[in-house]
Amino acid sequence: QTYLLYDTMMQHWESVMPGKILTMQYESLVANPETEVRRLLQHVGLAWDERCLDFHKTTRPVMTSSRGQVTEPLYASSIGRWRRFEEQLKPLRKILNRDAASP
Repeated sequence: QTYLLYDTMMQHWESVMPGKILTMQYESLVANPETEVRRLLQHVGLAWDERCLDFHKTTRPVMTSSRGQVTEPLYASSIGRWRRFEEQLKPLRKILNRDAASP
């Protein structure tokens, strides 16, 4: 139910502010980081900087709960991990009206 509410809210904001929300897929980001980061930067009006690909090498302190992610490079090991729970996720996938073959 929470995801359905989120999805409804995002559809609302996308209809109210067309073109303002950029949707990104983690799988695409991992597979093509430079392309996806360039797309993100263009969307928010920032210039490309090579250091964007080396974000994990920052020397500045990271004080957020995402510190573990910010200080590590992008990784693909989580991609497809949901499949371990595919059987348990079937009811949720039915609610979300998703094709059983898609993630």
